[in-house]
Amino acid sequence: GGYAAGGIHNVLEAAVYGKPVIHGPVYEKYQEAVGLLNAGGSFVAENALVLEDYLNELFNNQEFYEKAAKAAAAYVQSQAGATDRIMEYLKKQIDASPMHRTV
Repeated sequence: GGYAAGGIHNVLEAAVYGKPVIHGPVYEKYQEAVGLLNAGGSFVAENALVLEDYLNELFNNQEFYEKAAKAAAAYVQSQAGATDRIMEYLKKQIDASPMHRTV
């Protein structure tokens, strides 16, 4: 996805299995897509020719594939526990709130 205004599909579905991801240029509002791209686990194909180039490189260059695959898996692993961190932050905010009372 990522070739229309609607955006992209969830890039983490492939990345969780250590698979590199190729998506279109409409991805900026999706934090996981930006993070995966910055980590080296995904690639932006602006058009069919660029898509073909990335596919050829991934299929024919084992080192290129393995580097991207490891980056994809590492990015997903780095995001593990996000829900717990968010819940802990919210708990601290609630506990610190003047509206919070302990009975």
